[in-house]
Amino acid sequence: MRRNKNDRELQTTGLDQVEIRNPLLVLRSFTEDFSLASVRQLIGTMRDVCITTENVFFGNADTREDLLHMTRHVVRFFEAAYLYLSSPEPQDGKLIVHDFNVQKPLAQPKVMTVLQKSIPSRIKPYTFPYLVLSGKWMEKAGFHIGDLVSIIHEHQKILISVYREWDNTNKEFKRA
Repeated sequence: MRRNKNDRELQTTGLDQVEIRNPLLVLRSFTEDFSLASVRQLIGTMRDVCITTENVFFGNADTREDLLHMTRHVVRFFEAAYLYLSSPEPQDGKLIVHDFNVQKPLAQPKVMTVLQKSIPSRIKPYTFPYLVLSGKWMEKAGFHIGDLVSIIHEHQKILISVYREWDNTNKEFKRA
């Protein structure tokens, strides 16, 4: 039942542009909303209903076997996603738009002060946190003048990476 992924299969229908650039956001959101146990139960219930209810699509033995095979793999996929997202260290690979290689030593952290920026207003000035990133260290880290960047934030964390687009010809990410 293994199928090749063609361009049509890789087209997304329910993801916005931010999620397309970083599908990890969708996985994180899903795993925060649903427990692995509830996912297993739902998949098992759908499988059981499809097999025990009279319907045309799952009427013959081959399609029922395909359904059982696929549900086992879907459960394994979800288990792997939950394990991946619960691991403390980023894993090697290209699951997200940027690549992490855990074997490379990380550079020394840059300690900076978050500044304040204000925009005047008739009522009262609007102030917000402000951070300036510049220096040769950015070039050493792979950021170049004119690069597009992708910014992802969580509570007290910001991840900035060079934005890359999916190259359908070479089946890999390329610089935008």
